[in-house]
Amino acid sequence: MKSKLTVCLVSGFLLSLGNVFSTDVFNDQFSDGDRTSQTPALGTPPYSSIRWYSAQADSVATATNGMTQALAATARTVWGYFASQGAPVTLATGESLRLTFDYTYTANTGGSSGMMRFGLYDGGTATRPVTEGTIASPGTFALATLKGYGFEINSQTAASNGGIMKKEINSASDTGLFGGSGYTSVGSPFPSLDVGNTTRTAQVTIVNNGTSVSVALNLDLVTGTAVTITDTSASRVTTFDMMALLNYSNSGTNSVRFDNIRVEHLTAGPVDSPIVNDQFADGERSLQTPALGNPLYTSQKWISSHADTVNTSVVGMDQTMSSSPRYLWTYFTVQGSPITLGKNETVQLTFDYKYTVDTGGTSGMMRFGLFNGGGAARDFTEGTSAVPALFNQNTLKGYAVETNAQAASASGAVLKRENNNGPPAEFSPLALEAVMPR
Repeated sequence: MKSKLTVCLVSGFLLSLGNVFSTDVFNDQFSDGDRTSQTPALGTPPYSSIRWYSAQADSVATATNGMTQALAATARTVWGYFASQGAPVTLATGESLRLTFDYTYTANTGGSSGMMRFGLYDGGTATRPVTEGTIASPGTFALATLKGYGFEINSQTAASNGGIMKKEINSASDTGLFGGSGYTSVGSPFPSLDVGNTTRTAQVTIVNNGTSVSVALNLDLVTGTAVTITDTSASRVTTFDMMALLNYSNSGTNSVRFDNIRVEHLTAGPVDSPIVNDQFADGERSLQTPALGNPLYTSQKWISSHADTVNTSVVGMDQTMSSSPRYLWTYFTVQGSPITLGKNETVQLTFDYKYTVDTGGTSGMMRFGLFNGGGAARDFTEGTSAVPALFNQNTLKGYAVETNAQAASASGAVLKRENNNGPPAEFSPLALEAVMPR
């Protein structure tokens, strides 16, 4: 006997537009071949170049391809300021600070723990260190009012792989950088460093969530995975005016090059009224209210490939499942007038779902996405018990998520791009007009 299970999309289906604005604080590509120029003057961002200070001045060389730091068994520290003292970049609730930089180790540096350390900080009101070559060690870095978040990353060949995030809250008795009693662990583990002669791109994103601050690190944007730590303490940090780097190696013949160091301030723009907000309050799925072309829609016309498998009520839309796929889809714009995303614009899809029982180990069990159907005729045919014609249209494009059940041999999910008539032009605006949960 064929078993049947049920999935229920409950308590509403919301689609809305919003904006996230990215403003460069600085973007130092070292195109001027030096690290001593502050361009433009501090206090007038965005900066195309910032002044980098070195605790060991003769250990840092610069060229148009970046800033190279010679490594030694003693720590080497480099730091720079990106805001005037007393006027730090301040993250309001919902805002983020994002640091991105390229790094390249010239060779395998050996098994060094805490080999690369970097972070974003607010130096506070204490006198800023601005003298080259006078700091013997990070512990003698004199900033009693410094606070912020830093990372301490081990090399892959270190006895202790991975890394940790530490929060720095200095005091009169602890003025150092990347150490001392003020440098306390708040999260681990993070990936370890690949120290071969390969350029990697790292990214740190700090988000002020209001009641917490989340800090995410990805050491390799191409193949790596971001790890996020959340700070809920009263001492969480939301102001920043400087960046610091520290490197050392048990093998002093190697070096590390940094390039394309960029800090962005991300702010949220106004959120438009929702496009669709289907709460299923009318207990059905066949009415489009109001008519297409007049959002906000409070009710969507949902089409089903297996009409007798979908029931609706005021609590949601129930779909009976089987070993063959069941499709549901709806349109939320007039054909030919899709939603078009400009720069910094976003579209957000939110829906509740509930499986009534343990569904077993099914791969690709739930799939959903946002698409642009293009110029091909729209498909409104109910109950064909087959793959809808919409899925075979050569003008359809968009993005979909394919999720597996927890008990499936391949757990997790993948994001797939649908381009039935070839990929769109790179960086072209994405147009959306259909959504299909399956």
